[in-house]
Amino acid sequence: MMITYKSDSERAIVEIAVEGKITLVDIEEVFAKFKADVARCGKVKVLETIGRIDGIEPSALWQDLKLGLPMMNAVSHAALVTDQTWINVLTDVAQYFLPAKVRHFASTEAGAARAWLEAA
Repeated sequence: MMITYKSDSERAIVEIAVEGKITLVDIEEVFAKFKADVARCGKVKVLETIGRIDGIEPSALWQDLKLGLPMMNAVSHAALVTDQTWINVLTDVAQYFLPAKVRHFASTEAGAARAWLEAA
């Protein structure tokens, strides 16, 4: 699996780490866990760490959009941790269209990203 998922139900924080090639199975497994956390916690805060992405299966991209867009209202805060400039630019633009408060952090700032979510 190229996506790892960890949740802290007590603080309503979900941590997702992406590395390598993303498959349809990865997306389906992550969203099944995410839906369960939302059902348990209501709104959640997301810490997503994005490393090197080697590609995404077209079916995985479609499923990510199909499942992800309706779930956006369940996210109160999102911290993206990455050194990939294109993702930071996309995050800056997306924050104007998303209901969640969104910030991006460099990979060396993962602790600051986690602290920002915990303080929210």
